[in-house]
This record gives sequence, structure tokens and C-alpha cells, in this order.
Amino acid sequence: MHPRAPFMPPLALAIILSAASFGLARLQVAPVVHGPLWLALLVCLLGAVLIALAFYQFRQHKTSVHPMEFSANTSLLTTGVFARTRNPIYLGMLIFMLGLAFFFGDILAFLPCLAFFLWINYWQISVEEVHLKRRFGAAYTQYCQQVRRWF
Repeated sequence: MHPRAPFMPPLALAIILSAASFGLARLQVAPVVHGPLWLALLVCLLGAVLIALAFYQFRQHKTSVHPMEFSANTSLLTTGVFARTRNPIYLGMLIFMLGLAFFFGDILAFLPCLAFFLWINYWQISVEEVHLKRRFGAAYTQYCQQVRRWF
């Protein structure tokens, strides 16, 4: 059985859910103290740096970063940020979204972060893993045993 590619690009999902996070925070249903701007920016920067490092590695290895076209993967990345997490781009997106939610200052602003995690974990990563296992076989299986999906 060939799993179907997800129908929503992860970046689009992150943008939509970040907007939802802002909207939920505006309701002020469960306000908490706003996080300091510098701390929220630091968390967002951490997420952005993680994404940038992963993109750099994809570029170095001349392989596709496209999350919807699995056949374009030519290299299994296992070093650098990929030695710590199998999904540094998705982890970076989640960290960035958490920084935004922290800044928005309402508990409800974190719900879209949870939705992103669940969606990516079950409908994006799980499909990607099937394709990567087919493409890279035992090397990918060994990599999965050594490096966790998230962190």
C-alpha cells in the first residue's frame, strides 16, 4: 500500500494555525501574563535557526526539502541537526509557533500549537517515514533507532 501524500503543506498549516493562535488569544478567554517580547523573540529565533540549519543541510547535500514530493529525496541526512532530531524543520516550526503563543499571552493561543504537533506527527511525518524507509531501507531503520522523531 502506498500512503498518500498529505494535502496541506506544513508551512501553510503553520501559518494558518499561527493566525488561529492570534485569533484565539484575542478572545482573552484564559489570559495569562504576556511573555516578555525579548523572550518570545528568542524562542521564535531558536525555531527559525533550527529551520535554517536544516535547509542549509538539504542544500549542501543537494536533496529536496519539498515536504509533498517524496520521490525527490536523494540523500538521507543523519548529521548536524539531523543527528538530534529526524524532523528539525517541523520542530523549528513548532518552536516558532510556541514563541508566538507565549507572546500572545493566552492559554488558548497554545491550542493551535498542539493541533500542529498532532497533524504533523500523524499525517505528515508518518507518511514521510514510510517513503523514507522504502527509499533508504536498513540505513533509515538504523537512523530511526538512533535518533528520535522530535527530540
